[in-house]
Amino acid sequence: MNKIGFTFSGLLVITGIVTILETTIINFVIPKMGRVAFQFAMAGSYNPYEYHIDFIVIDIIAVCLIAIGVGFGYLFFRTESG
Repeated sequence: MNKIGFTFSGLLVITGIVTILETTIINFVIPKMGRVAFQFAMAGSYNPYEYHIDFIVIDIIAVCLIAIGVGFGYLFFRTESG
C-alpha cells in the first residue's frame, strides 16, 4: 500500500515541475509572438510587458505540490523501509 502512495507522491512532484516548466515557456514565447505580430502588421508600438502573463498563483500552487509530494514521498519511503 505504501508503494502506491510513494508513486502518487512522485506524480505530484512531476506535476508541479511540469507546471512550472510550462508557465516559464509560455512567459518566454508569448512576448516573442507579440513582437512578430506587430512586425507583421507594421502598426503601433510594441511593449513586451503587455504580453507578460502573471502566473504567480499557479507557480505557488506548483511549488506546494512539489513540497507535498516530496514530504509524502519521504513519509511513504520511510514507513516502507522501516
